[in-house]
Amino acid sequence: MSDPDASMNLEEAIRFGRFLEKLDYHWLEEPLWDEDFHSLRELTRVLEIPVVGCEVLNKHPYSVAECISRRVVDRVCADISWTGGSQEQ
Repeated sequence: MSDPDASMNLEEAIRFGRFLEKLDYHWLEEPLWDEDFHSLRELTRVLEIPVVGCEVLNKHPYSVAECISRRVVDRVCADISWTGGSQEQ
């Protein structure tokens, strides 16, 4: 997998994702800002490699559910620490 940490624009992410596809990577995580639903949806549409996102979206879990239902990303990586939850028991 590759996680460029939202450092790209859509054109760069498409080029990068196609390169990763040639290298047989399993997924591309957070190449764009999680809030950029339009670009993420387009990236998900044009790439064969799964696009993973939603790790740091505000308003969890509702926005994550919306991303799943609208096919904004192929898979989600929702971080409990951004949702108001706790990792401690």
